Amino acid sequence: MVGLPEDASDKAAQEIIKIVLRNNFGDKIRAEFPNLTKEQLDGLTVSWRRVKVLGAERSRLSIVIKIRYGGSLTTDDAREVTEYGRTIVEDAVKDYFELHGGKSLQEV
Repeated sequence: MVGLPEDASDKAAQEIIKIVLRNNFGDKIRAEFPNLTKEQLDGLTVSWRRVKVLGAERSRLSIVIKIRYGGSLTTDDAREVTEYGRTIVEDAVKDYFELHGGKSLQEV
């Protein structure tokens, strides 16, 4: 999970995910983990969610990387894949907010 700045909009999270996917996220995962099957790669998802912070009137926006595991993909293997995916997303988040100052591409 990659947390976004407090003032980040849902639209910014959506745009970051589009950028990550357009920049060959799946191919990067496949290159780093060549033993993943097509079915395992099909179980890889990147999404965003807003979670209410307990005891506060605010929420936290995050981008979440998940992979369904089972069969030959162990929990540790799945963790490695999602951690690698997290580094890709972190780089995209950093680049996005440096380039756009947190504004949606449609606002720039």
